[in-house]
Amino acid sequence: MRLYSRPGNDLTRRFPLIVDALARLRSRSCIVDGEAVACDDNGVASFDLIRHHRANGSVFLFAFDLIELNGDAVAARSAGGAQGRARV
Repeated sequence: MRLYSRPGNDLTRRFPLIVDALARLRSRSCIVDGEAVACDDNGVASFDLIRHHRANGSVFLFAFDLIELNGDAVAARSAGGAQGRARV
């Protein structure tokens, strides 16, 4: 299980909650597109908490597209990715 940022940085160790959740999926492999999110004490998303490494253990994933599942392409990006979003 590996977690990568858009530019290709390995974030696997930085966000263990996301990695644990994805590892529980019943699949051989998958590529999920999403956004890592941390919330402040009021439940409001705060990108500063992520940027400044203050919430790494409690960051979760808003998954919005399933690109690949078990070696098969799911989301056709040129078609808007409706099939991938439906399966997420």
